[in-house]
Amino acid sequence: MRPLLVALLLSTCALGCEQRAGSDAALDADAAPPTDAEAGAFDGDAAGDADAFALEMGVFDQAVLGGPAVYTVAGSGLRGFADGPAKSAQFYWPSGLAVDAAGRIYVADSWNHRIRVIEGSQVRTFAGDGTPGDNDGPLLAARFNRPEGVAVGSDGRIYVADRLNNRIRVLDPRTERVLTLAGNGDPGLADGLLAAARFNWPTALAVRGLDELLVADSENHAVRFVDALRVRTLAGTTTRDYVDGPVQSARFDTPSGVAWLGGMVYVADRDNHAIRRFSIDLSVETVAGGGGPGYADGFARSARLNFPMGLAVSGSTLYIADRSNHRIRRLDGQQLSTVAGSGTPGYADGLPLSAQFNNPVALVLFQGRIYVADYDNHRIRVIVPAAP
Repeated sequence: MRPLLVALLLSTCALGCEQRAGSDAALDADAAPPTDAEAGAFDGDAAGDADAFALEMGVFDQAVLGGPAVYTVAGSGLRGFADGPAKSAQFYWPSGLAVDAAGRIYVADSWNHRIRVIEGSQVRTFAGDGTPGDNDGPLLAARFNRPEGVAVGSDGRIYVADRLNNRIRVLDPRTERVLTLAGNGDPGLADGLLAAARFNWPTALAVRGLDELLVADSENHAVRFVDALRVRTLAGTTTRDYVDGPVQSARFDTPSGVAWLGGMVYVADRDNHAIRRFSIDLSVETVAGGGGPGYADGFARSARLNFPMGLAVSGSTLYIADRSNHRIRRLDGQQLSTVAGSGTPGYADGLPLSAQFNNPVALVLFQGRIYVADYDNHRIRVIVPAAP
């Protein structure tokens, strides 16, 4: 590995960095974080070269070359709407991320009611005219209402959890149109044919193959499954609670992230501060956290999380956007560790455990890099591994 060359111009920025209040609990001051060297050891499919990546994107104010680092990919930090060069683009509480085979990053720009795309060093609007609504039709004439989850299928279609419309939408780059895939728009819990099904604030998605979708149906406190014909409930009911056991009787509290891993469904059970998992039609179990809000690494069942949300998978490893701990965590087997974030809400690029996030809510992995929707910083960040 090349030596670490420079770390310049680290700064903290308060622009557009409102902190959530109320439900967020204080950090566990007794929990000792790992070292930056330990955090830099996360797995990647093809890590690439950190400085070449910085030059390619052309959007960084500082560079930490040769070692693991956190950079800003897009967003000025000002809350608002602006397309154009990534450094000056503006987002309004970005809530979901997905990436296609070409490396284009799709952003559910929730309060702008748009789906944005980062391509090279430019940000542009991919779908939505910015007015809240539920219109299908041409990409830029369609309307969304607080889109949150986004996922890309193997055929290149983009799926959107359209939260306040209580629908799952699909964007087809080939036809350049938006269609409603599932949900009649009325809040509630109803399985059945796609057009008749009902959701209640769908928040996150995970796609498998062409048309198999997991949906974190947050206000139904349930995990749903969508295929080409029907919607069905996999686990949870409309009753919020914390109960492991058979899927028919298990309970969640505001599930806000879902992922497929090793034939199992993983769930970020946000308000239970837990990561849960289950096999379809079998039992739900807690694999990390669940002991109340806090921060602690180590043995996963004893570890603490604080409103976990977005999930992403690499091999057998699960990455977690630990929102109110302002950190990115990693679950490997029975061990939970910290990948990035000092735990202090704010904005700072640099070494992973010195970097600052402000309520990270969504993740996506591409070629060994972890992209982060940094909600209250109104930015998209990336964690780049050490150069080989």
